[in-house]
Amino acid sequence: MEKNCATCDQVFMARWPRCRFCSRGCKAKFYNALRTPGHKHICNHCGDEYRTHEKDQKYCSKRCAGRSRPAPRKTERSCVQCGAPFSAHMSNRRKFCSYRCHLDSGGALRAGQAATAMRTMSYGAKKDANHKEVIGALEAGGACVLDLSTLGYGAPDLFFWCGWAWHAAEIKNPKTSYGRRGLNKMQREWAERWKGAVEVLILRSGEEAIQTLNRLRKGRQGPALPPDIASVETPEQAIAEMMR
Repeated sequence: MEKNCATCDQVFMARWPRCRFCSRGCKAKFYNALRTPGHKHICNHCGDEYRTHEKDQKYCSKRCAGRSRPAPRKTERSCVQCGAPFSAHMSNRRKFCSYRCHLDSGGALRAGQAATAMRTMSYGAKKDANHKEVIGALEAGGACVLDLSTLGYGAPDLFFWCGWAWHAAEIKNPKTSYGRRGLNKMQREWAERWKGAVEVLILRSGEEAIQTLNRLRKGRQGPALPPDIASVETPEQAIAEMMR
Protein backbone atom coordinates (compact mmCIF):
# COMPACT_ATOMS: atom_id res chain seq x y z
CA MET A 1 0.00 0.00 0.00
CA GLU A 2 1.44 3.37 -1.07
CA LYS A 3 1.18 6.23 1.41
CA ASN A 4 2.71 9.66 1.97
CA CYS A 5 4.96 10.12 5.01
CA ALA A 6 3.42 12.44 7.61
CA THR A 7 6.81 14.12 8.16
CA CYS A 8 8.66 14.39 4.84
CA ASP A 9 5.66 13.71 2.48
CA GLN A 10 7.71 11.11 0.63
CA VAL A 11 5.83 8.21 -0.94
CA PHE A 12 6.61 4.84 0.68
CA MET A 13 5.18 1.35 0.75
CA ALA A 14 3.26 0.88 4.01
CA ARG A 15 3.16 -2.63 5.47
CA TRP A 16 0.09 -1.86 7.59
CA PRO A 17 -2.86 0.47 7.03
CA ARG A 18 -2.10 2.51 10.17
CA CYS A 19 1.55 3.13 9.22
CA ARG A 20 2.17 6.91 8.84
CA PHE A 21 5.95 7.30 8.57
CA CYS A 22 8.54 6.13 6.11
CA SER A 23 11.24 5.63 8.76
CA ARG A 24 11.89 5.77 12.48
CA GLY A 25 13.70 9.07 12.03
CA CYS A 26 10.61 10.72 10.56
CA LYS A 27 8.49 9.28 13.35
CA ALA A 28 10.84 10.74 15.98
CA LYS A 29 10.85 14.16 14.32
CA PHE A 30 7.07 14.20 14.15
CA TYR A 31 6.50 13.43 17.84
CA ASN A 32 9.39 15.59 19.03
CA ALA A 33 7.73 18.55 17.34
CA LEU A 34 4.55 17.87 19.32
CA ARG A 35 6.33 17.89 22.66
CA THR A 36 6.53 20.98 24.87
CA PRO A 37 9.79 22.91 24.46
CA GLY A 38 10.60 22.65 28.18
CA HIS A 39 12.58 25.12 30.28
CA LYS A 40 15.30 27.27 28.86
CA HIS A 41 18.63 27.18 30.68
CA ILE A 42 22.22 28.37 30.30
CA CYS A 43 24.89 25.80 31.07
CA ASN A 44 26.94 26.88 34.10
CA HIS A 45 30.11 25.40 32.60
CA CYS A 46 30.19 26.00 28.84
CA GLY A 47 27.57 28.77 28.61
CA ASP A 48 25.54 27.11 25.87
CA GLU A 49 21.77 27.46 25.79
CA TYR A 50 19.72 24.30 26.10
CA ARG A 51 16.19 23.18 26.91
CA THR A 52 15.10 20.55 29.36
CA HIS A 53 12.07 19.47 31.32
CA GLU A 54 14.01 19.71 34.60
CA LYS A 55 13.54 23.05 36.33
CA ASP A 56 16.73 22.96 38.44
CA GLN A 57 19.17 21.47 35.91
CA LYS A 58 22.43 23.43 35.78
CA TYR A 59 24.45 21.72 33.05
CA CYS A 60 23.71 20.79 29.48
CA SER A 61 25.44 17.39 29.68
CA LYS A 62 27.16 14.96 32.04
CA ARG A 63 30.52 16.00 30.61
CA CYS A 64 29.99 19.62 31.66
CA ALA A 65 28.74 18.51 35.06
CA GLY A 66 31.92 16.44 35.59
CA ARG A 67 34.29 19.16 34.41
CA SER A 68 32.67 21.72 36.71
CA ARG A 69 33.54 19.78 39.85
CA PRO A 70 36.32 21.34 41.92
CA ALA A 71 39.70 19.62 41.83
CA PRO A 72 40.42 17.53 44.94
CA ARG A 73 42.55 19.32 47.48
CA LYS A 74 46.06 17.97 47.94
CA THR A 75 48.63 18.37 50.68
CA GLU A 76 52.40 18.03 50.77
CA ARG A 77 53.81 15.22 52.92
CA SER A 78 57.14 13.56 53.63
CA CYS A 79 57.73 9.84 53.12
CA VAL A 80 58.18 8.11 56.49
CA GLN A 81 60.74 5.73 54.93
CA CYS A 82 63.04 7.85 52.73
CA GLY A 83 61.92 11.38 53.67
CA ALA A 84 61.19 12.41 50.07
CA PRO A 85 58.35 14.94 49.63
CA PHE A 86 55.18 13.88 47.77
CA SER A 87 51.64 15.16 47.30
CA ALA A 88 48.48 13.28 48.28
CA HIS A 89 44.79 13.98 48.64
CA MET A 90 43.82 15.36 52.02
CA SER A 91 41.37 12.50 52.55
CA ASN A 92 44.07 9.92 51.77
CA ARG A 93 46.11 8.47 54.66
CA ARG A 94 49.08 7.72 52.42
CA LYS A 95 52.44 7.71 54.25
CA PHE A 96 54.92 6.52 51.60
CA CYS A 97 56.03 8.12 48.35
CA SER A 98 56.11 4.78 46.50
CA TYR A 99 55.25 1.13 46.87
CA ARG A 100 58.96 0.30 47.14
CA CYS A 101 59.23 2.43 50.30
CA HIS A 102 56.14 0.70 51.62
CA LEU A 103 57.82 -2.70 51.15
CA ASP A 104 61.18 -1.53 52.54
CA SER A 105 59.48 -0.34 55.71
CA GLY A 106 57.94 -3.77 56.29
CA GLY A 107 54.42 -2.59 55.54
CA ALA A 108 53.45 -5.75 53.67
CA LEU A 109 54.77 -7.92 56.52
CA ARG A 110 52.84 -5.88 59.10
CA ALA A 111 49.68 -6.19 57.04
CA GLY A 112 50.11 -9.97 56.85
CA GLN A 113 50.74 -10.23 60.58
CA ALA A 114 47.67 -8.11 61.32
CA ALA A 115 45.54 -10.29 59.03
CA THR A 116 46.85 -13.42 60.75
CA ALA A 117 46.12 -11.95 64.16
CA MET A 118 42.58 -11.03 63.12
CA ARG A 119 42.00 -14.52 61.72
CA THR A 120 43.31 -16.07 64.93
CA MET A 121 41.06 -13.84 67.04
CA SER A 122 38.01 -14.66 64.93
CA TYR A 123 38.48 -18.38 64.32
CA GLY A 124 41.28 -19.46 66.65
CA ALA A 125 44.69 -20.82 65.67
CA LYS A 126 44.65 -23.63 63.14
CA LYS A 127 45.78 -26.88 64.73
CA ASP A 128 46.22 -30.44 63.55
CA ALA A 129 43.42 -32.88 64.26
CA ASN A 130 45.70 -34.94 66.55
CA HIS A 131 46.99 -31.89 68.48
CA LYS A 132 45.05 -32.59 71.69
CA GLU A 133 45.88 -36.28 71.53
CA VAL A 134 49.64 -35.69 71.43
CA ILE A 135 49.63 -33.05 74.18
CA GLY A 136 47.43 -35.25 76.36
CA ALA A 137 49.83 -38.17 75.92
CA LEU A 138 52.85 -36.02 76.86
CA GLU A 139 51.16 -34.68 79.98
CA ALA A 140 49.97 -38.16 80.94
CA GLY A 141 53.58 -39.32 80.63
CA GLY A 142 54.68 -36.70 83.16
CA ALA A 143 56.11 -34.08 80.79
CA CYS A 144 55.61 -30.34 81.30
CA VAL A 145 54.17 -29.03 78.01
CA LEU A 146 54.11 -25.45 76.72
CA ASP A 147 51.69 -25.08 73.79
CA LEU A 148 53.10 -22.57 71.24
CA SER A 149 50.73 -23.36 68.39
CA THR A 150 49.36 -19.78 68.35
CA LEU A 151 52.74 -18.22 67.50
CA GLY A 152 53.07 -19.31 63.88
CA TYR A 153 55.87 -18.04 61.59
CA GLY A 154 57.72 -21.37 61.75
CA ALA A 155 57.79 -21.74 65.54
CA PRO A 156 57.21 -25.31 66.77
CA ASP A 157 53.83 -26.35 68.09
CA LEU A 158 55.14 -27.02 71.59
CA PHE A 159 58.09 -27.33 73.97
CA PHE A 160 58.15 -30.06 76.58
CA TRP A 161 60.48 -30.72 79.54
CA CYS A 162 61.92 -34.20 79.71
CA GLY A 163 65.27 -35.64 80.75
CA TRP A 164 66.63 -32.42 82.25
CA ALA A 165 66.18 -30.48 79.01
CA TRP A 166 63.65 -28.66 76.86
CA HIS A 167 62.68 -30.29 73.59
CA ALA A 168 60.89 -28.66 70.64
CA ALA A 169 58.21 -30.67 68.87
CA GLU A 170 56.07 -30.20 65.80
CA ILE A 171 52.77 -32.08 65.62
CA LYS A 172 51.97 -33.52 62.21
CA ASN A 173 48.86 -35.35 61.12
CA PRO A 174 49.84 -38.44 59.07
CA LYS A 175 46.36 -38.57 57.54
CA THR A 176 47.02 -35.43 55.44
CA SER A 177 49.55 -34.90 52.66
CA TYR A 178 50.80 -31.73 54.41
CA GLY A 179 51.48 -33.70 57.60
CA ARG A 180 53.29 -36.49 55.77
CA ARG A 181 55.76 -34.03 54.22
CA GLY A 182 57.30 -33.16 57.60
CA LEU A 183 58.66 -29.70 58.44
CA ASN A 184 57.95 -26.92 55.95
CA LYS A 185 60.43 -24.26 54.87
CA MET A 186 59.59 -21.72 57.61
CA GLN A 187 59.78 -24.41 60.30
CA ARG A 188 63.20 -25.59 59.09
CA GLU A 189 64.51 -22.01 59.05
CA TRP A 190 63.21 -21.43 62.58
CA ALA A 191 65.00 -24.57 63.84
CA GLU A 192 68.27 -23.39 62.26
CA ARG A 193 68.02 -19.89 63.76
CA TRP A 194 66.97 -21.10 67.21
CA LYS A 195 69.55 -20.60 69.98
CA GLY A 196 71.36 -23.88 70.62
CA ALA A 197 70.21 -25.42 67.29
CA VAL A 198 67.40 -27.38 68.93
CA GLU A 199 66.34 -30.45 67.03
CA VAL A 200 62.64 -30.18 66.30
CA LEU A 201 61.01 -33.54 66.93
CA ILE A 202 58.00 -34.63 64.88
CA LEU A 203 55.16 -36.25 66.80
CA ARG A 204 52.38 -37.91 64.83
CA SER A 205 50.35 -39.70 67.53
CA GLY A 206 49.97 -40.13 71.25
CA GLU A 207 51.75 -43.49 71.10
CA GLU A 208 54.74 -41.92 69.37
CA ALA A 209 54.79 -39.18 72.02
CA ILE A 210 55.05 -41.77 74.81
CA GLN A 211 57.84 -43.62 72.96
CA THR A 212 59.71 -40.32 72.57
CA LEU A 213 59.46 -39.61 76.31
CA ASN A 214 60.82 -43.05 77.18
CA ARG A 215 63.70 -42.65 74.74
CA LEU A 216 64.67 -39.22 76.10
CA ARG A 217 64.56 -40.39 79.72
CA LYS A 218 66.94 -43.29 79.26
CA GLY A 219 70.07 -42.72 81.34
CA ARG A 220 68.96 -39.24 82.46
CA GLN A 221 67.72 -38.17 85.87
CA GLY A 222 66.13 -34.77 86.39
CA PRO A 223 63.27 -32.90 88.04
CA ALA A 224 59.75 -33.40 86.74
CA LEU A 225 59.18 -29.63 86.45
CA PRO A 226 61.61 -27.27 84.71
CA PRO A 227 63.16 -24.41 86.71
CA ASP A 228 61.70 -20.86 86.42
CA ILE A 229 59.02 -21.82 83.88
CA ALA A 230 56.02 -22.80 85.98
CA SER A 231 54.90 -19.17 86.42
CA VAL A 232 54.87 -18.05 82.76
CA GLU A 233 51.52 -17.09 81.25
CA THR A 234 52.16 -16.76 77.50
CA PRO A 235 54.22 -18.67 74.89
CA GLU A 236 56.34 -15.56 74.29
CA GLN A 237 57.30 -15.42 77.97
CA ALA A 238 58.17 -19.12 77.94
CA ILE A 239 60.54 -18.70 75.01
CA ALA A 240 62.17 -15.70 76.70
CA GLU A 241 62.78 -17.78 79.84
CA MET A 242 64.25 -20.68 77.87
CA MET A 243 66.68 -18.35 76.03
CA ARG A 244 68.27 -17.17 79.27
